[in-house]
Amino acid sequence: MTDNKDILVRFEQLRSGDDGVRNTIRLELREKAQKIADDATIQAIVALLQDQNAKIRSRAARVLGMIGLVSTEDALISRLQAERDWDVRVDFVLALGNIRSVKALDVLIPILLSKVRDFVEREERWIIAEALGYIAGEIATNALIQALTFDYGGLYSETDIREAAMESLVEINGDRVVDALISILNQENVHHEGLVELQIRMLIIHALGEMKSDRAIKTILNFASHEEDSLREVAANVLRNFKSPEVLQVLQSLLNDPDEYVRKYALNSIRVIEG
Repeated sequence: MTDNKDILVRFEQLRSGDDGVRNTIRLELREKAQKIADDATIQAIVALLQDQNAKIRSRAARVLGMIGLVSTEDALISRLQAERDWDVRVDFVLALGNIRSVKALDVLIPILLSKVRDFVEREERWIIAEALGYIAGEIATNALIQALTFDYGGLYSETDIREAAMESLVEINGDRVVDALISILNQENVHHEGLVELQIRMLIIHALGEMKSDRAIKTILNFASHEEDSLREVAANVLRNFKSPEVLQVLQSLLNDPDEYVRKYALNSIRVIEG
C-alpha cells in the first residue's frame, strides 16, 4: 500500500505549474471528488491533520481544500480549534474557505470580529477575511461588511484586514454589497479615529468604482467635491469606470481642482472614457 505521506507529496506536486495547469488539475480532482470520497485515501489525509509534523498537517489541509469536499469540514474545524501553529492554522482556514464551509463561519467570524493584539492575530484575521470571500452568502457578507468599520484596537496595520475584507466583498459584488457600502459612506461617523475613518472611506470609494455599479455613481460624484483632497483624488480616479455625460461634466470641472493629483486623475479618467 502506498504510504499516506507519499500521497500528500504527489498531491503537492499537482499544485505546481502555472495557474492554467493548477486550475485544470483542480477541476479534474473536483470531478472525481465523489469517487475519492468513497476511498480510504480521504480518511488517510484527514488523519494526517493530527500528524506530529506541522508541514504534514499543512499539506493535508491544503489537499483537502483543493479537493473541496464539504464532508471534511468537521475535521478541519475541529483541528483548527486545537491547532496552535500559526502557519498550519492559515492552511486550515483557507481549506475551509475553499470548500465553502458555511459551518465554519461559527468559528471564523468571532475571530475576524475581535480585537487585534499582535501582528500574528492581524494576519489571521486577514486570512479569514479572504476565506469568507470564498464562502460568500449572507452571513459571510455581513461579517465582511462589519469588518470594514470594526475597531481592531488601534494597530496601524489593521488596514490590511479591511483591505482583505473589501477584496472579498468586491468579488462577491451585487446590489446588496453596493448598497451596504454606500450606506457606510453616508454615515456621519464611520470610526472614532479620524485617520482610520478617512482610510475606510477611501477604500469604499475605490471598491465601488471597481464594482462598476451604476447605483454608486451618485455617491462617488458627491465625493468628487468633498473638502478632503484624498477623497476627491480617489473619486476622480475611479470615475473612469463610468461613462455618462454627468460623469464627464464633473471630471471636466475637476481639471481646475487646486489639488494636482485630483487634476491628474481627472484627466486620465477623461482619456479612458473618451478613448
